[in-house]
Amino acid sequence: MDTLLAICDYERKYVYKLAQYLSGKKHFPFKVMAFDNLEKLAAFSKEHPIELLLIGEDMEEKETAGLAAGRILYLCQENKENENSRPYIYKYQSGTAIMKKIIEYYAEGEGQQAVPAAGGRKRKMELIGVYSPIGRCLQTSFSLILGQILAKKKRCLYLNFEAYSGFSMLLEKEFHHDFMDLMYFLKEGNGKFVYKLAGMVDSIGSLDFIPPTASFPDILEMEGEQWQLLLDELERNTDYEAVILDLSDHVRGLFEILERCSRIYTITKQDGMALAKIDQYEKLLAYMKKEELLKKTITCSIPVFKQVPYKMIYLSHSQLADYVKNLLKEQGA
Repeated sequence: MDTLLAICDYERKYVYKLAQYLSGKKHFPFKVMAFDNLEKLAAFSKEHPIELLLIGEDMEEKETAGLAAGRILYLCQENKENENSRPYIYKYQSGTAIMKKIIEYYAEGEGQQAVPAAGGRKRKMELIGVYSPIGRCLQTSFSLILGQILAKKKRCLYLNFEAYSGFSMLLEKEFHHDFMDLMYFLKEGNGKFVYKLAGMVDSIGSLDFIPPTASFPDILEMEGEQWQLLLDELERNTDYEAVILDLSDHVRGLFEILERCSRIYTITKQDGMALAKIDQYEKLLAYMKKEELLKKTITCSIPVFKQVPYKMIYLSHSQLADYVKNLLKEQGA
């Protein structure tokens, strides 16, 4: 059963424009119904359970008291979101901000229905690992380009496990939530993971991503079982067809994550120090009896480019992007 969001406000044009916007967002986990009068809303609510009602603050409380809705958010014409009397949402902010506020409000509440498991998946979700024991090897740039290319054909999510990703500066924006917020929410196990995920997801072109953590010691504290739980939840409760894992040595259970990947990209260089690190990495896999990881590893020796753009919006038009495209073509991917 779809989780139902109803929007009701006297501003007819506003209501239907907002409903159209929300319905068109691929991350929005609600079925949206729009109303411009209470009578139609009341009649509808008698036959269809409304999980969340977004309603104009100028509609009298005595008229809305009998409406059957799990929770109510009031649309206000002035920014009253910090008031404690009742939950408000400022109606004239961006559609993205409204969407995130709706999802955040719903996900953090008590007693709402859990999201049903994703059904009708056309194919199994593919996990693609990108990991190298070598530092400063363009791993993140490679991962982002790989994800953007794949996202043109399928729903793709990028997850970054670096200690210092620098995403805020690179994307010139601040993030109110990050990867660790999602992980802490997942540990609560209340069945509404997908709502929190939808409220946090951002995008670079067609590629979805969760803002990387701002505090890498939090990554160190995460047990390997928690990362496995995350991957299980993504498999069960989302329709992503591919997840790019930009991995680092800070991740507990690193090799167990790599074992779940269908392919692994390992970037190397041709200098002596890099080759020595790759040699030690491969010997460690042999010692741990994990040579199977090498069989699904694609080793990439990236050429030296004159310049790799530091702004992510330009990465897909770089020489590195041409290299990744040719690599995928050679693999038939």
